[in-house]
Amino acid sequence: PDHYRNLGFPVVTVAKAWELGFELFTALKYIARAGKKPGESIMDDLVKCVWYIVLYVTQDPLDADYVASKFTKRIDRANRRARRELP
Repeated sequence: PDHYRNLGFPVVTVAKAWELGFELFTALKYIARAGKKPGESIMDDLVKCVWYIVLYVTQDPLDADYVASKFTKRIDRANRRARRELP
């Protein structure tokens, strides 16, 4: 897909060279495409990236859900604060 083509190298090639497993490869994929896939915001992709990193560390999807939800809430709070501070 186009949202992976502008990197200068295939994500799969990097994942294989670094011997990444499924979770870390998927996290790398979401970083690589962040803000490039139509209909997906940078934050959407970064939350997904965090989810897969937590899954890699804990091997527990419920932990990944918990951390991703906290991450999303924190981003929302920072965005609200930034909007209040705009002139």
